[in-house]
Amino acid sequence: MLTLTSAVAADVTATRPDSLIAALQNAGYQAKLTKDATGDPMIESRAAGFRFRVVFFGCDNGANCNQVVFAAGFLTKEKPTLQDINDWNYDKALSKGAIDKDGDPHLRAGLWLQQPVSEDYFKGFLEVWDSSLGEFAKRFVK
Repeated sequence: MLTLTSAVAADVTATRPDSLIAALQNAGYQAKLTKDATGDPMIESRAAGFRFRVVFFGCDNGANCNQVVFAAGFLTKEKPTLQDINDWNYDKALSKGAIDKDGDPHLRAGLWLQQPVSEDYFKGFLEVWDSSLGEFAKRFVK
């Protein structure tokens, strides 16, 4: 029997980084909670064979965050062009590619999580992220 307490405990929200850790681990991902340079929460993980970070935004002194961005960057010998990245972005609704100052490709996907979402909803997001990350790496990491 599902109680209100257990239903709430399964919700995923940026205000509780531990809820993201649990949801990632329940979905079979590694998840290590750390902090970024400003003291906000950050999660290190892997998907599609590549490392990525979950960076928290909209935080108040390292707490009460309202959104997360899944981010992965790649050091590559062959640098994609801006047109290559624009072509990638054109038909992607969730994840977006970019090129850093060194010409290396990065992939990001944001998720507003001030209000809790179900763990099933979050798992759906993870499936899209995992797929996008694999496709992005296949296309741009050479």
